Amino acid sequence: MIGMKKFFQKYYLYIIYTVLLIYSITLILLSSLPQSPSPKSVYFDKFQHFGAYALLTFILYLALQFQNRVLLLKNNPALFAAVLAFSFGFLMEFQQLFLASRTFNKYDLLANMLGSILMILIIKFGIKIYKSIRVST
Repeated sequence: MIGMKKFFQKYYLYIIYTVLLIYSITLILLSSLPQSPSPKSVYFDKFQHFGAYALLTFILYLALQFQNRVLLLKNNPALFAAVLAFSFGFLMEFQQLFLASRTFNKYDLLANMLGSILMILIIKFGIKIYKSIRVST
């Protein structure tokens, strides 16, 4: 087990980058698939966007927080994670303008943005709670 811990300590940034790459490619592929126009799936679709971009924001936050090359990104990982996630979501919606079976949807963008914002709030409050617990012990 100690060998596994050392492995993750040594390669955690590569692991995060790999997860980010795989997840981003998955989102690109999913946003390129034909869309089913079922009325029941409209609301569920927004929850999917919300969750997908909350998770993307979390992964981006980790990647930015643990990198050491760009100090501006490291010092403001929440802001840049949200901006990058929203930009990625906008690009995914924009590319759907050029697909016959998909359409640009401003409510998908809103769901993406709300998912990112909620994740940033969870991260910020989670860090504050963690620090207050850590200081008190």
